[in-house]
Amino acid sequence: MIERLRSVWNRYREWAVEHPIRNRLAVFGGFGNLIAFFLAVIVRPKQLQTPVIVSCAVIVIVDAFATLVALWLRSNDLARESARSVQRLADLESDLESMRESTRKSSVATRYLAMSAIAHQKRTPELYSFFSHEEEVKIAANGDAIVTRTYGIQVGNSAPLDIFWARTRASGGELDERAIESIQVTATLVDDSGENAVDIGTFPYIDGGALYTFIHLGSEYGPASRLTVRIVWRWPGLFASFAGGEPELRKKTFSRSVERVQSTVILCEELSDRNPVVYAKDPRHKPTETTSKHNEKMYTVDLSGIRQGDVISYQMQLKSRL
Repeated sequence: MIERLRSVWNRYREWAVEHPIRNRLAVFGGFGNLIAFFLAVIVRPKQLQTPVIVSCAVIVIVDAFATLVALWLRSNDLARESARSVQRLADLESDLESMRESTRKSSVATRYLAMSAIAHQKRTPELYSFFSHEEEVKIAANGDAIVTRTYGIQVGNSAPLDIFWARTRASGGELDERAIESIQVTATLVDDSGENAVDIGTFPYIDGGALYTFIHLGSEYGPASRLTVRIVWRWPGLFASFAGGEPELRKKTFSRSVERVQSTVILCEELSDRNPVVYAKDPRHKPTETTSKHNEKMYTVDLSGIRQGDVISYQMQLKSRL
């Protein structure tokens, strides 16, 4: 019986808070009319007026009291819920701070691991060489760029290979740590058809003003294995100074031998209309100019037999509009 009364009371509390007072008074007014009808049947007419007035007054008073009690109880519930929400928020902020600290420590540890592994690979060029090195750079009118490099890797005969790295520099100056937040880096393993690709993990970091991308290949590739890795950098403002009219020096020093190198720069139609000029000291490094069906000018250098330490260098600059 007590549980049933408590259930009825809780339902009334919810109803009392959700419905306006004027609606509740209307409902109790209806109850008053029913009581008045009942009194009219069992009480003589001359005695009807006072009982009806008293019953209606009692109903209004009880409803007002019940409303005040329900609102007071509800306000206490809201206060407790608010306190619990504040505590949960404080706990979440504490957990988030702990996660940030753990992430920072993990990032620092990964950075040192990457730097150590890259330094080891720089000292031991016999670990692998390239049977192909293809680069495509698409430059937008505002200097944003998409840089795609496809490395054909020939694993050496001395040891297996499970990590790889690449370095990229910004046009017109060195990078700082804040720049990495706006750069998107993805890497994939590509099969022989060039169509099927599997995503692999990357860890980009800034060192010496350059962006290093440390890559875990997912598994070890044994001696004499061949694999193809494609890396894509989506880099806002990479060629902002070039798009603004400053000369752009395209220079690449190879740390390993490469059987075939192909490097292509694609200028959007707006930049292509600004009379690009290309200059190279070595005639072999001067790009071949072609125009795409979208009126984009493409400059391609295609070489073979690159040895460790060789350098490809040429300069580009946008002049006045045609």
